[in-house]
Amino acid sequence: MGPAGSSSSASYNPSQAANYQPGQVVIGLDGSAYMVVRGNPAGAPGSSADYKPLTGATGPTGPTGASAAAAFFDSAKTSSYQPGQMVIGPDGTIYTINKVNPSGTPGTSSDYTPIAGPGRIARDEGSAVATYNPVDAMGYRPGQLIVSNGKLDVKALLDF
Repeated sequence: MGPAGSSSSASYNPSQAANYQPGQVVIGLDGSAYMVVRGNPAGAPGSSADYKPLTGATGPTGPTGASAAAAFFDSAKTSSYQPGQMVIGPDGTIYTINKVNPSGTPGTSSDYTPIAGPGRIARDEGSAVATYNPVDAMGYRPGQLIVSNGKLDVKALLDF
């Protein structure tokens, strides 16, 4: 069992270090968490044995991942598209991108795979994607994909 100590945590502050107690958690200047090993610790977290690392140092920021929202296809932005990202093609179909820097346009290139097609929705007919229209809104089915203001939404389950 570890030493009894403060259960609080604090961002490292050299002027307060003399008050740190064994077992207290301190967030170092590198963003990592450290446990104080002895009272009145010397040095700073990350460079002194008086602080035990609880997590690894923060690594470099990774690349931006695919967005969960579908954006309208823009031929000027294809160099920034990533595999798995979704775009809404000129025909209103939602496509997933298959490769980095895809060529062609959705619907004509194998670099895009259709995942949901367009269509008007009503209570008695089904369609995967609809462009938002307030007149049709009460007819959208629960789980219906709706394109509105360039973003993809899913209609919540609201049956009256």
